[in-house]
Amino acid sequence: MSSTPEREDREKKAEKRFKRLQAEKHELRKLNIHLRKQLAKMRKEKERARKSEMRAKERLRHIERVKPKGGKKLAKERKLAVVSFLTRDENSRLLPGKKDTITKNKIKEQRRILTKPLTELHVLYNSEMKKSLHLSYRQFARRRPFYVTEPKAKDRDTCACMDHENVHQLANKLYSRGLLKTKSISELLDCMDRVCAKCCFEEVEFPETESSSEVTWEQWKRVTSTNGERMFGNMVKQIYNGTIKELMELFSQKLESLAIHQFNWLHQAEQFRYLKQNITECEAVLHVDFSENYACKLSTEVQAFHFGGSRQQATIHTAVLYTVHGTKSYATLSDSLRHDERAVWAHLEPILGELRETFPQITTLHIQSDGPVTQYRNKNNFYLLSTVPFLSGFTKVTWNFSEKSHGKGAPDGIGGAIKREADRFVQRGGELQAPQQLYEMLNTRLGSSITHYWVNRESIEKYDELIPDNLEAVKGTFKIHQVWSSQPSQITHRTVSCFCRKTERSPCPCYKPVTVDLRVKRTVCNTENPPSSPPQQPREQENLDLCGKFVIVIYDEKPYVGQVLEDVGEEVQVNCMLQSGDKNLFVWPQTVDLIFYYRKDVHAVISEPEPATSRFSKLTLQDWVKFRNTSA
Repeated sequence: MSSTPEREDREKKAEKRFKRLQAEKHELRKLNIHLRKQLAKMRKEKERARKSEMRAKERLRHIERVKPKGGKKLAKERKLAVVSFLTRDENSRLLPGKKDTITKNKIKEQRRILTKPLTELHVLYNSEMKKSLHLSYRQFARRRPFYVTEPKAKDRDTCACMDHENVHQLANKLYSRGLLKTKSISELLDCMDRVCAKCCFEEVEFPETESSSEVTWEQWKRVTSTNGERMFGNMVKQIYNGTIKELMELFSQKLESLAIHQFNWLHQAEQFRYLKQNITECEAVLHVDFSENYACKLSTEVQAFHFGGSRQQATIHTAVLYTVHGTKSYATLSDSLRHDERAVWAHLEPILGELRETFPQITTLHIQSDGPVTQYRNKNNFYLLSTVPFLSGFTKVTWNFSEKSHGKGAPDGIGGAIKREADRFVQRGGELQAPQQLYEMLNTRLGSSITHYWVNRESIEKYDELIPDNLEAVKGTFKIHQVWSSQPSQITHRTVSCFCRKTERSPCPCYKPVTVDLRVKRTVCNTENPPSSPPQQPREQENLDLCGKFVIVIYDEKPYVGQVLEDVGEEVQVNCMLQSGDKNLFVWPQTVDLIFYYRKDVHAVISEPEPATSRFSKLTLQDWVKFRNTSA
């Protein structure tokens, strides 16, 4: 066929149309693939949404199925129950440091750290609470207060109980070898008082094992060393070697002795909690404790002041008062460094005076504290307890001691708050060179919830005259946890506290109370077999209670000035001072020098040094001058 111009033109148009259709086909194919991918993606999202909706519906049905009746009211009740449970002294420990605070939503609180794992506390919570307050572990953890936290590395416990720590060391060793099913002391001590017929002869059962294999364990122990007539007592962590059988026997003995200690600790905490929750109109509870002395500071200090002995210290005694009208915090400050029972009552005097003026209907006073024998648990404090409150108008008073090494409480937070405020004042350029300045600064602070009082030395010294010289010790003082007095100079004591009849004038017969008349001499003479020779007359200072007093002690035929911290039988523990040259000036050393001396080495009792100069009266230091000249 011959080619014509018209035909060539048609072919070119057809070719262009074919190419255009090919391009459109390619674009439609690409669009189809893209739409198919989008459709698959949408189907996946739809399936995912359907499954998520099904899970949400299932979760909602589960919540509706387990949700108890009561709604918001029950939720609030559960929250309060968890907070009350976790803030108990046996479940969490209040940190006393001035930096131990935590803030959330502009609310600042003193930190508390858990004494047990949260899982163990959850089991204990559900076992104590009624069924309507039971919670799962997740709900229990969510309701934990923000200021109750797990212990951190910086929260290293430097006030741990030696009895508990020694048993924990043994339990951890036995648990690591598979000889114990749990490391929890609470689970190992189901019955802590060891008096019921079921467990009074019960011991921990161990599985059969090779008892002759060697094992090592650690224990805290007090080691006493002597240097001539000077005695030193140090706590060390020793490593022991032995067999598995010896380790198991030691653990059984330690656990048995720990049972009473554990019972006393939890019982006292429970009684304190019961007492605060059931206060009547005529009752008041006063929780007291000594805070660590505050070292006065200046914003700018010279080197001789910073490293020398010129820095003065302020004694801080803290207290928390509980009444039906609420809670109030107190802090009494003094430039006297005495922490004995006379100083305690001098610090309590302004608080009790305010209490009687504000609430004259309160006639029963319950005091709570820890139990150091140099401060609260001693015969002199028992005597003052049975005399001083009656002069203020109280008709009944009790003093309740916590178990040893378990005395942390609310007063520790007051001491931390005061020191934190003082440090903040110094950081802003303030000057706190003397305890009196610290007291004046605290009184000028606005918005403080703590009431401050100043206690001078004369107020403390007047209590020295109230205690008779021939006062005898109360038998079993170390085991006493409650002292009850409703009659002057007469006390009733027992091993643990009980308040089942706290509204009555006489104590209940629980836990075998013993009544002691402090005015009667309790020494009984045996007239049938008189002694072969009359007893020797002791020296004057052997009959004198030296706790808190400044004395001159003789060591290596040289005199030393110091303060007695503990008076135990024939020995006294003295914190010695350093003499500045040949002057009548004494300073406290940078490191505490605690040494035990025999009472025969106590040469004389002297008056307390002046607070500003640390100088003693020349009249009271005649013995010092005589011995110094003799030794020279």
